Amino acid sequence: MKKNYSLLSIFLLLVPVLSWAADDTSNFHNNLEENRHEEITVIDNHSVKVGLGPDQRSVSCTILDAVGSIPLVNGKTEPDVVYVNKEKVHHIRKGLYAWDRAGKYRVRLTTKYIREFGDILIRIPSQPTAIEKTDSTKIISTYYESLPENKREEITIIDDFMVEVGLGTDLEQVKSTIQDAIKSIPSVSDKAFPEYVFVNGSPIFFIGNGLYSWDSEGNSPVRLTTKFIKKYDNITVSVQENSQGGEPELEKQSLKIIEPEELSIPQEKSIAKASTPHQKIKTTPSAPAKKAKGLGLKGFRLARFGMNMSQVKNAIQKDFKVDESMIETSGLEGNILTIFTTKLSAKGDYASVQYFFSHTNNRLKKVLVSWEPSENTDNIAVKLINQFMNSRFLEMQAPNEAYLYYGKDADGNAIRLSWAENSKSPKLQRPLLLSYLEFPQ
Repeated sequence: MKKNYSLLSIFLLLVPVLSWAADDTSNFHNNLEENRHEEITVIDNHSVKVGLGPDQRSVSCTILDAVGSIPLVNGKTEPDVVYVNKEKVHHIRKGLYAWDRAGKYRVRLTTKYIREFGDILIRIPSQPTAIEKTDSTKIISTYYESLPENKREEITIIDDFMVEVGLGTDLEQVKSTIQDAIKSIPSVSDKAFPEYVFVNGSPIFFIGNGLYSWDSEGNSPVRLTTKFIKKYDNITVSVQENSQGGEPELEKQSLKIIEPEELSIPQEKSIAKASTPHQKIKTTPSAPAKKAKGLGLKGFRLARFGMNMSQVKNAIQKDFKVDESMIETSGLEGNILTIFTTKLSAKGDYASVQYFFSHTNNRLKKVLVSWEPSENTDNIAVKLINQFMNSRFLEMQAPNEAYLYYGKDADGNAIRLSWAENSKSPKLQRPLLLSYLEFPQ
C-alpha cells in the first residue's frame, strides 16, 4: 500500500509540470515554414526570441511570425501591447507594428541587427488582459486581396487614402508596380485610376491607360525601385480625400517637394554650383508654363489658403503624421503655426514650415518653408526651380535679383524661392526659403 501511495504521489506531482510544459507550445509556431520555425525559439507562455537560422546567414521571419508564435497568442490575434527588446512597439492596424505612433517606421527583424547585437526578444505582458482583439474595421481593397502573395507582402495599407511599399520578405527586390500600389488604396475605385496621386508627398501626372509620369508630357514614367527603398526606406503612395478616380472635391494642391533621384525621375538639368549669395543657379530653359483648367496654387499640401487655425492643424497632422503637440504656436497674436521636419527632401534635410494667419480674419494667407544650410540646399533649389518652370499652372514673373524663382498662377497666388542671408554659415551653405503667398499679398 505504501508503494502504491508513492507512485500516486509522484503522478500527482508530475501532472502540473506536464500541463505547464504543454502550455509553452504554439500550433502557429509548429506550422511555420521550417526555416522560420527554426529561427524562433519559444521562451515561455508570453515570450519568444528570434535569431539566425541554421545557416547563420539570414533571418526570414517577420514580427508577425514572432508574435503569433508566442503560446498565449498562438496566431489567433495581434496583441496591442508588444515589446521588442524591452521597447514597446505600436500596433497600428492588422498586420502592422511600428516603432512610432504614426506607423511610418515599421518593425522589422533584420539580419544585420542580430549579427551585431544578438537574438531579438519579443514578448507580451503576462496578464491575459494585455491581449486585445485586432481592429478589423479597416477597409481592405479587393484589388489588394487579389494580388499575389509576394506583392501583398510588399504593400502595407496605412489608411483609406495611403499605402506604403517596401521590400518583400526576401528583402532583395520590390515586384509591385505603381499601379498595384494605387489600386491597393482602399478609397480608390476598381473601375478607374485617380488623376491626383502623390508619391512620397510629390504629385505625379496621370497620362492615361493606367500610366503615371513625373512630368505632364509622360516622358518620365513613375517606377517603384528596389534601389530607392534600400537607400531611403519605404515609398508612400497616396490620394487626396474625395478623389476616387474623378475630379476631387478640392482642386489640386500646391506643388510639393521633391522627387528622389532613384525613383525614376527625369535626368538632372544642367546647373552651376552657387558659390556666393549673388551667383545664380543655371537651369535649362523651358517652354512657358502651360495653363491648366481647374489647377492653381491653393496652399501647401493639405493646408489651403483661407483655412482657419483648427483646419490647418488638422492638415499638418495628416501631412506630416505628427501629434498636435508637435505643432508650435508663436507670433504676438498667436497667429503663426510652426512644424519642424526632415521629410521635405530625399536626404532628410532639416526644415521648418511656418503657417501665417491674417490678423483680420484668422485665415491662412502664407506658408514659409525654410531649409537649414547644408551641402544639399543647392540641389533642392535646382529641383524646385525646374519643377516650377515646368508647371502647368505657374507663370514666371519678370526676373528679380531677390529671388531664384518668382511665379504666379492665374489667380495671382505666388511662389517665391530665395536664399536667406546667414552670417553664421559658410557662403556655400545658406538657408533656402520657399514662400507660398495668397493673393492679394
